[in-house]
Amino acid sequence: WDGSSWTSVSTLPYAFSYCSESAVVYNDEIHILGSSDSNAVGQYHYKWNGTEWISISTLPYECYEGSAVIYNNEIHILGGYASANRKKHYKWNGTEWISVSTLPYAFRAGSIIVYDNEIHIMGSEESSYYTSHYKWNGSSWSEVGELPYSFYTASGFIYDNEIHVLGSYDSNYETAHYKYDGSSWTSVSTLPQKLSKGHALVIGTDIYMIQWDEFYKYDGTNWDTCPNVPANVYEGGSVVLDGNIYVMGSS
Repeated sequence: WDGSSWTSVSTLPYAFSYCSESAVVYNDEIHILGSSDSNAVGQYHYKWNGTEWISISTLPYECYEGSAVIYNNEIHILGGYASANRKKHYKWNGTEWISVSTLPYAFRAGSIIVYDNEIHIMGSEESSYYTSHYKWNGSSWSEVGELPYSFYTASGFIYDNEIHVLGSYDSNYETAHYKYDGSSWTSVSTLPQKLSKGHALVIGTDIYMIQWDEFYKYDGTNWDTCPNVPANVYEGGSVVLDGNIYVMGSS
């Protein structure tokens, strides 16, 4: 999406699914990490250099339903679907994967962002941790507090220097939209469509939301409908690069 229309870019190098938070931009290139397709594909790591997809590494574990984020110019992957992977935390320094920490709770299908130079993990598909919210300062994890609602298979991001969370798989909160200013949570809006296993991204002063092939924009006051995505990108990945939205894969 270039701001006016959708354009087909490439064919992915493998089936990329159940990884809505496992696509990142690193050194101005799109990286996709893991998948639910099989054990081998679950450890794939490729990058798009603008022309072709290139295999980069084998992940240290299956990143299916885990999350990835850029922190201190390194790719961090956290959590995953398998019980043995839900507390794993590794980083990629451009050459190798290194174990970083043990997560404070079983993290899968939650959300991850960097806020005030700390990694925040929020929610999980584990019922005991639906409202969990912790942060990593580079050396240790500490609890931030409780999320305002059951939050999983949804989206979190930074907008106007605040943490925003949108949607949930929980039907009571699938149109919820809250923000965190560093001390408390406040309700912001009601989403125009439920958001679960979809996408939310920020470009400038606008929030963009994608659910299936439906596409919306929030300008800080109102939600407006945008042209539909030409394919169903449910449970795929999404990033912003050079002011363009890229969506990849699907379940």
